[in-house]
Amino acid sequence: MGLALLAVGLAWGASRAIEKVVDGPSNAASLSMAILEAGAISLGSGLLGIVIEQAAAIASSRLEQQDRAERVRTELARRAMAALETIAEELVHRTPTAPISPTVGDRARLLAEIDQALQAAQLLEAGTLLDQFADRFPNDPAIAKRAEGLALARREAIEGNLAEIQAARRVNDPARVLELYRGLGSDLENGRKDELDRELSRWFLEVIHRRLRGGRIQADLVELATMVAETFARTVEGASLHASLPTLRRSVGLCPRCASPYSGTATACPKCLAVTVAGSELSHSESDPEDDEIPAQSAEEGGPDADWVFYDDDDRDGPPRSA
Repeated sequence: MGLALLAVGLAWGASRAIEKVVDGPSNAASLSMAILEAGAISLGSGLLGIVIEQAAAIASSRLEQQDRAERVRTELARRAMAALETIAEELVHRTPTAPISPTVGDRARLLAEIDQALQAAQLLEAGTLLDQFADRFPNDPAIAKRAEGLALARREAIEGNLAEIQAARRVNDPARVLELYRGLGSDLENGRKDELDRELSRWFLEVIHRRLRGGRIQADLVELATMVAETFARTVEGASLHASLPTLRRSVGLCPRCASPYSGTATACPKCLAVTVAGSELSHSESDPEDDEIPAQSAEEGGPDADWVFYDDDDRDGPPRSA
């Protein structure tokens, strides 16, 4: 481009110089002017050609750079997508890695926590910690030793609990006896638990009978009878208490069914009767004669245990008798 414009400038300048020589006087001054004008035209055309050529080169270079950058970005995006697909495939087909092996520090820490729980008589926590230790160190010889210590601590706790139950019985504290019995949970062996159930249910029944004979029935006695009936439901004494609960509840102004405050003469409180009607059930007075209307009794009116059914030790295996 630059050479072409330079050639055009030379031709144009030469033609201008020739015109001036032909049209003007042939002297040295006019010839010099024609030559200078031709040189200026040629030089200007050449410079303009060089500038245009450089501008075109720069524009072409920038276009090439943009095209190259676009190709680089496209290639990077393609590689990124391929890498993401590879990672996703690895995650789908990768097999689970083996768990990190527990360290010696973890073993010592768990053993210390187990020993601390045993010393503090926190047997439930000690059992949980021992299970965790066995999961992490299945073949550790310390498991058998700690398990033996836990079993010993549980036996000692049971024996201590039983001793406290006997002490509470001696001081005639049925609430404490019931609390201690419930604290035993399932730790006691089935044989010993059945024997203890029979022994305690008889004792509770005797306690309740003594209080019934002592005067007017109190709400706390009805509450005790309810708890004993629920706790020892599998025993004869528990069943006997459960059968007597409607009469006891009515005696202290409670609903025979739900034990809510109620002093009316109906077979149950309005709430219980509404449930019965909604469920299309038979009247409780027709299906359960124990819920017949029974007025509250005092000690002077025949005694609070006049209709009470209980067992003596002599007729434990025979029919019940009334007080």
